[in-house]
Amino acid sequence: MGGLNFADIFETVVATVPDQPALVVRSSDGDEVRLSFAELDARANRLAHALASHGIGRGDHVGCHLHDGNQYVEATLAAFKLRAVPVNVNFRYVDDELTYLFDNADLKAVVTEPHLEDRALRAAATLDWPCPVVTADERYEALLADHPEHVPEVGERSPDDLYGLWTGGTTGMPKGVMWRHEDIYLAAVGGIGNPGLGIETIADLDDVAARAAGGNPVPGTLVLCPLMHGGGWWLAFSAILSGSFAVVIRDLGFDPAFALQVMAEERVSIVMTIGDAYGRPLAEHLESVGPDAYDLSSVAIYGSGAPSCRPRSRRRWLG
Repeated sequence: MGGLNFADIFETVVATVPDQPALVVRSSDGDEVRLSFAELDARANRLAHALASHGIGRGDHVGCHLHDGNQYVEATLAAFKLRAVPVNVNFRYVDDELTYLFDNADLKAVVTEPHLEDRALRAAATLDWPCPVVTADERYEALLADHPEHVPEVGERSPDDLYGLWTGGTTGMPKGVMWRHEDIYLAAVGGIGNPGLGIETIADLDDVAARAAGGNPVPGTLVLCPLMHGGGWWLAFSAILSGSFAVVIRDLGFDPAFALQVMAEERVSIVMTIGDAYGRPLAEHLESVGPDAYDLSSVAIYGSGAPSCRPRSRRRWLG
């Protein structure tokens, strides 16, 4: 059919730069996950086969009830590979909110955290259809090990396949907003490029391969806002789908010192936050320790989405 589909874009990048880093997951307790494009692809394929064994296929909605980590990225990619629709599920929601969202989003399967499993099971039990819950612990790894790592056969994918974002934190209850893959890729997930940086707009998969092979002028994106937030997901996948790498921090609390440590150690070029909730403590910590405490020379772009940073916070960063 032609056109741009997220799964096809990702698999094109994998074929072009299989051994390049795709995803880094850091935690202040020292745990790390580092996946190349080939490794991430194999894990997403295994999860896709596992979801397919539960009947998940084209148009089905798969809940990502997860913290930042490789499982969130894998669940998203696995859904896309099956022509299913990944749905962001806020990990802070309590029972009533989850019950509403599971029904409103028509979830047919959910991937969740071990400490959130009971909540997810309770919400799934209220549905009028089966909704298996996959828990991201040793059972998740065993599930992946039981399934093959080749791309699942789903027929020809389409740019009309859907991406969904359930919007919370505005007014009323969360609302599902749906985009065609090609539309949201070009609008918000890097496809449009950046003429100022010499990054051209993507027209087809040959362009995807050329962009990945050519190297990114701003390699490495540290996403400090959650992947279940639209802006965080868009920035992380803008990096991954361009052949660059995304860095996320697994910790639930925000530690500005650790965030700055990760910026320096991973040599990221782009940092994404949400307003003063992140920008202010980062700027204040830098002021307290001095400009030479961290080597941030790699950082070229600092972005803040959703709520704006106060002028004082912006001045601190620009200074």
